[in-house]
Amino acid sequence: MDKAEDLIVKAVYGGFLNGTTTYPEIRSAIVSAARSLCPNGNDLLVNQIENAWYAVGVGTQPTSINITGPAVVCSSGSTYTINNLPSNCTVTWEKSSNLTLSGTPNVNQAIFISNGIGEGWVMPTIKSTCDGSTFTTVKLTPLTIWVGKPTISVNSISNLQDMGYSNYYKILPASGVYDYEGTLTANVPILSDLIDSTWSFYSNMPNKKIAYWSASGYTVDVGAKSNNAGEVIKYTVTNNCGTTYSLFTFFTGDNTPPPPELIFTPNPASTQTEVIIPDNTFAIEMQTAVAIQKTYTISIMNSFGLTVYSRVGCEKKITVPTSTLKNGIYTVRVSNGTNIFQGNLVVNH
Repeated sequence: MDKAEDLIVKAVYGGFLNGTTTYPEIRSAIVSAARSLCPNGNDLLVNQIENAWYAVGVGTQPTSINITGPAVVCSSGSTYTINNLPSNCTVTWEKSSNLTLSGTPNVNQAIFISNGIGEGWVMPTIKSTCDGSTFTTVKLTPLTIWVGKPTISVNSISNLQDMGYSNYYKILPASGVYDYEGTLTANVPILSDLIDSTWSFYSNMPNKKIAYWSASGYTVDVGAKSNNAGEVIKYTVTNNCGTTYSLFTFFTGDNTPPPPELIFTPNPASTQTEVIIPDNTFAIEMQTAVAIQKTYTISIMNSFGLTVYSRVGCEKKITVPTSTLKNGIYTVRVSNGTNIFQGNLVVNH
């Protein structure tokens, strides 16, 4: 027999239901039978019986068994606690694939660390027994959390033409303050629990006049007075795990192509790759900038837009270690503050 059958037999043949005529009396009798069925204690069984009666409007609400913990899990780890755990219970933990269980859990606590990015969850299963052969098992509702740094995507655009590559947007004609106006709203998951978000100027575009912009919250408004303007705006978001940013390019006029392509040797890469700025591109695009700024920044970003490697240099060729990067496609950008170059790098170990 399973535990429900045991309980019914105990309540009926043990005399617990004798003389009961009302639902509250029957409830009390069933609870007493459950306590008698497990003289050494199975408060989980009793809790579930009381919950069942409360669900149909009989009796008071029993103590709630629930799980609490931080909204975000970082690489440093977060502790999750089962509150009001009944006595004589064992607990096993399940979790999303972007989390790792750290060490051995305590009776009612477990520590998880991030191994990825995105939405995640933790869920404990509670089990209790009287005789070692039949069990009362309860799975708590999974607790949804955010894992790692925040991510950035585009929620919506207005009066902008998506060029289909690397967050490039053409500003379309308008009848407002400027001859060309558009709006972009970014999307950052609420679960990521932001502590800061900032829009900032990143760089001008080669051979383009100045564009204008203002921002509030997740939204940036861009405008231009001429048919040959453009600039790159940076959106930076931060939570307790770290900072992420995305670059958005806005322009008017001709369909400006994406930044000149970088060259990688090898590509795909396993342990390392050499990032090369083409000689002709470097000479043409950067010769006027060298006198002002001799250094440039190289950044490698994963599919979530997170920077996983960066350094500053002035060479046209640079060796980048890739042994610690996970398999996948990465965006590599080089900027001197005025001009941008980029390419896609494949890592395959």
